Amino acid sequence: MENAAPSQPVETPTLGRAPRAKPRERILRAARTLFYEKGYASVGINEVLQEADAAKASFYQHFPSKEALIHACLDRDHHDAFEFKRRYVSDAKDPRERILSVFDACMTFQAEQNFRGCHFTNALAALHENMPSIRELAAWHFASMMSFFEELIVAWKIQAGLGEIDVACLARALTSLLQGATMTAQVELSQSAFEEGRNCADAMLRCASEQIGKIF
Repeated sequence: MENAAPSQPVETPTLGRAPRAKPRERILRAARTLFYEKGYASVGINEVLQEADAAKASFYQHFPSKEALIHACLDRDHHDAFEFKRRYVSDAKDPRERILSVFDACMTFQAEQNFRGCHFTNALAALHENMPSIRELAAWHFASMMSFFEELIVAWKIQAGLGEIDVACLARALTSLLQGATMTAQVELSQSAFEEGRNCADAMLRCASEQIGKIF
């Protein structure tokens, strides 16, 4: 968990305008946008600082290195995405529909972004040789996604009164399916991959609920 940023002088709001974000937040916002649009390896600290209108001293006060900045960006990406998913699936009518609505949530979330694929796989592809820690961060992100699916599957299993289901195996399959849909959407520049992924997930759940042997 990141340490709290050192205290900064309070900026006086200009009449009629929202208060300007503090340097750390401006740097983080600029970096997230630039990394996602141009690539993690292509963007340097100076470009981030120019976009953020921040001094180099401000950067090193909050981030000891570019790697630390990338970690902070991915951490924010992770939490934003999961917060959106949790809010979205909470509106579904029943536990089974909540599982499927994860695909709808991703389709909606990506449609609202300037979509260029998964932040974590993009970072891993660009940086895995020079920044081994990125692999650990990506593994944490996908493990969190599997845990989220497990949570939803258990609720469905209890509500539907189902027998033995390998919750972990099903969660892993759904996570792989979701990631495949994300990569396909990136390649094809189309959101239909999430609809197809949802249909496949529906078939998995139907097969599991009918207990037709093992589904994998």
